[in-house]
Amino acid sequence: MPVPAPRPPSTPSRSTVVSGIQPRGVGLPEIGEIVGRYRIIRAIGAGGMGTVFEAEHIVLEKRVALKVLRPELAVDAALRKRFVHEGLAASRVRHPHVVDVTDAADENGRAYLVMELLEGRSLYEELVAHGPFDVATTLEMVLPICSALAVAHAVGVMHRDVKPENVFLVDGPGNRILPKLMDFGISDMMDGARDENAPLAGTPHYMAPEQVTGHSVDGHADQYAVGVMIFELLTGRLPYEPTALDGDAIGILREVASGRVHRLADALPDAPAKLVATVARMTLKDPSARFATMDRVGRTLMSLASPRTQRHLRDLIDPGWSKAISFSDVMAAMAAAPAPDLSPPAFVRGVLGPLHVEPSVMVEAERSTTDVEVPTGIPEPLPLPAETARRADGPWVGLVIGLAIAAWVVLALQLL
Repeated sequence: MPVPAPRPPSTPSRSTVVSGIQPRGVGLPEIGEIVGRYRIIRAIGAGGMGTVFEAEHIVLEKRVALKVLRPELAVDAALRKRFVHEGLAASRVRHPHVVDVTDAADENGRAYLVMELLEGRSLYEELVAHGPFDVATTLEMVLPICSALAVAHAVGVMHRDVKPENVFLVDGPGNRILPKLMDFGISDMMDGARDENAPLAGTPHYMAPEQVTGHSVDGHADQYAVGVMIFELLTGRLPYEPTALDGDAIGILREVASGRVHRLADALPDAPAKLVATVARMTLKDPSARFATMDRVGRTLMSLASPRTQRHLRDLIDPGWSKAISFSDVMAAMAAAPAPDLSPPAFVRGVLGPLHVEPSVMVEAERSTTDVEVPTGIPEPLPLPAETARRADGPWVGLVIGLAIAAWVVLALQLL
């Protein structure tokens, strides 16, 4: 099978498209205009769904990114309502590699989302500037996005427009580039309540076949888009026939609907066999034949990542991908569980004085049908207050030691 030719740096067909909308005139906000509680500072960029502005909260004086729905889309009241509803749904996704959505509203016929303001560049801009990535760099960019989508899907939110343009790169600590998934503006709820009359929305190159043909869509469509993105990051090309990519959006959609994609091994012969097989499964035409969840995708790719990326994912994002535990389950449990009260009883505090507790160190255990986290031990007791220490040779020494031991036993039981 011939390898597709490299894509040009930018083409209009890569933009998000929304079907069934006829352009009509509704103005965008002007510089200095106040939209809701935000004063427009400057335009940052524009995409298929809307224009993004830098804005400032008029009371807090905090800078934000404000995305305003495109004028020709904003004339449709139902679409404005959907845009705001899905923006609020996206705000439920809490993850260090997701751009935070803090507000959404529809005021005076203008729908907008408010997001954290970041400085950096898109993953697509990085790809155009520096060419295809190696396997280690690709996984450093993609694995955090897999993790973010796993959390989004766990709270019932599907992105529906995953692509390099919607991955934003910011500078992190230790010279690390941190990818952040953004633009949940056409996200969809995975609760069965989707409006079947809603217009087709997404970017043709990254739509899954079921998305194009109007079938029921769930998180497997996001998985397909990530598979296409991995292929593109590694090769600088998309996994479709060049003739289809040279045409209009309809031609691209026909090619996607056919389910025909190039094998990664044809474009990158030295690609690891496990990576080739993973991408092939992610881009299968039948959604049920793909991986069950993004969680499974992440755990499959982890073994191919660099040690630095593995440490990052285990320490900062997901301590469970290297074990037999679901990241989504961990995040859901963390969100639902109340913060434990680790302070000792008042009578113990009176004897021991201020108490500082170090986090317990978790160890990996042999796992059978359940996953367990076991603390390696109990921290050493802290020094007694000076007054108590001076009385250590007195008749109360036994009582003090007994209370100290009892306090640490209580603490250990709570940590378990």
